[in-house]
Amino acid sequence: MRRMKKISVTVIYILLGFLCTVLILLAAPRFIGLESYTVVSGSMEPEIPVGSAVYVKKRAFEEISEGDVITFLTEHGNMRVTHRVTEVDEKKKTFATKGDANEYADRQMVKWENVCGVVIYSLPKAGYVQDFLGKRYGKLTAAAVLAGLFLLTELLENENTKKETS
Repeated sequence: MRRMKKISVTVIYILLGFLCTVLILLAAPRFIGLESYTVVSGSMEPEIPVGSAVYVKKRAFEEISEGDVITFLTEHGNMRVTHRVTEVDEKKKTFATKGDANEYADRQMVKWENVCGVVIYSLPKAGYVQDFLGKRYGKLTAAAVLAGLFLLTELLENENTKKETS
C-alpha cells in the first residue's frame, strides 16, 4: 500500500512539473519581447496549422522582407492575420501578403504601422491552451488544478509520514 502511495505522489509531481513547464513556456516569450497570438484559420497550413500559437517580434520596416511571415491588424483593426509577405513597397511602406494555403493574394496592402511583428516561431496546438488560459475561467481552472494536485501530494506524504513514525 505504501509503495502505491509513493508511486501516486511521484505521478502527481510529474503532472505538476509538466503543468508548470507548459505555463512557463507559454508565458516566457513575453519576457524576451515576443507577443503571442492564436491562429484561427487554415490560411497558413501546413506550415502553421489552425490552433497554433505564433510568437512575433516587432521589427523595423527595413528588417521585413519578402518571404517573412508577419502578423498584422486588418485595415479596420478588428482582426489579426498571419500571412507571408509576397512584396514590399518601400515608397509607400506597405506589404503585399498571401496565406500559404490561399489561392489568391490578399486584396489590401498592409501598412507597416499595422504590422504586429514577424513570426519568430510557432507551436502547434498551443494556441488552444493559450486561449483557454487567457480567459478568467481558464486561469481559475489552472490554479485550482495546481492547488488540488499540490494538496493531494501533501495529504499523501503526510499519511506516509504518520505511518512511518508509528
